[in-house]
Amino acid sequence: MIDLTKSGKHSAGVKISSAAEAERQLTEMLHYCYSSTDEVFHVFLYEWLIGNGLISRLLEVKSSFLEPFLRRTARQPDNLQILDIMWKYYEKERNYSAAARILAKLADRDTDKFTLWDRVDYISRAILCAKACSTTLNNDGEFLHELEDKMDVAQLQLSIYSALEQLTENNPGVTAALKSL
Repeated sequence: MIDLTKSGKHSAGVKISSAAEAERQLTEMLHYCYSSTDEVFHVFLYEWLIGNGLISRLLEVKSSFLEPFLRRTARQPDNLQILDIMWKYYEKERNYSAAARILAKLADRDTDKFTLWDRVDYISRAILCAKACSTTLNNDGEFLHELEDKMDVAQLQLSIYSALEQLTENNPGVTAALKSL
């Protein structure tokens, strides 16, 4: 996470004796940053955390700036990573209805970046989230039913995929059909 030179010093000249010490300093620095009241600073911090793959650190943030940032960023094209972060954020905040809707949106997304198994995973997580909140919101009961229908379709697609996979050895054209699922 922190770039150490051969001498064991960070590029800013701070002596870091071990990975544990680097982690401690990063945690301390991030907690200091989280306490800032500057929204623009938070936006840059969130972008930095995402860009450096520190999603779990981003989800630690307790700030009124995080949800608006995620919502704004999710509106941009090619926002799959942000949507993935967003459902985790909502699940962590116990907003299961919002998490379920985002998971469903991810499962339905028209992209070749997800496999059939990724989509099944998103649908099953969406079902779990919808069940977690269905007792409090009546609309989520209908939504849950739609998700369960999608899961039935996905299970059928998995069955077809398995059957086609067995035919692959004898027919090279089947490989193209498998990719379209």
